Amino acid sequence: MKTLYEFTSYKKEKVKEEVVTKDDEGNEVKRTKEVEKEVPYTSAIKKPTRSLFDEGELFYGIRLAEGVKAGLLTRQMLNKRYLNDGGTKSEVEESYEKIVYGLILDKETRFQELKNKEDLTEEEQKELDEIKKEIAYAQRQAQKYEAGQSSLFDQTAENRARNKTITWWALNLCHRKIEKKQEKEGDETTFDYKPFFGEGSFEERLSKYDDLEERDDQDFEVKVLKRFL
Repeated sequence: MKTLYEFTSYKKEKVKEEVVTKDDEGNEVKRTKEVEKEVPYTSAIKKPTRSLFDEGELFYGIRLAEGVKAGLLTRQMLNKRYLNDGGTKSEVEESYEKIVYGLILDKETRFQELKNKEDLTEEEQKELDEIKKEIAYAQRQAQKYEAGQSSLFDQTAENRARNKTITWWALNLCHRKIEKKQEKEGDETTFDYKPFFGEGSFEERLSKYDDLEERDDQDFEVKVLKRFL
């Protein structure tokens, strides 16, 4: 299996370790004792294959159809409804949008003029610094405005299908890297990959995911899950 990314996490475990000591006569004696050590575990994010992409698209389509069947509107349907009601924006909002984006455009034009100038006077440098602050403020306001507009379309069939599909990808791409047992001493070390959420259907893997989220934050698998996410 090809991977996009691998990382190592450490878990405290009691392991058996072979210790060599000498007896009263000076002979070497091997014995096994149990010690607590930080044991490394490797996790991996699988590189998606073409067939997995096909499965992902099919999963999205099925969830989209489920959402529509359950009564959720698509973005196109919701947008059409808003347009029939006079649009998603009031006159005040449209004016605000023009002012904010117009301000950013004007300020950025002046900013580039001053930035490209080789020798700035003291007044020009102050103006440049002030423009930076004004652009940053206007951009923050624009982001808040855009977030408010996009929230109007949060409860759509596409959004539900997208969020479900993101979870589907997580459940399919997260794996554990496991060292295979050597058939004989001296053989090259080989590895296998096993799904982090186990085998089975989407619902079965999702059940494992939900189980992990309910565990204590200090649980080893919960820590690995957080790194995956």
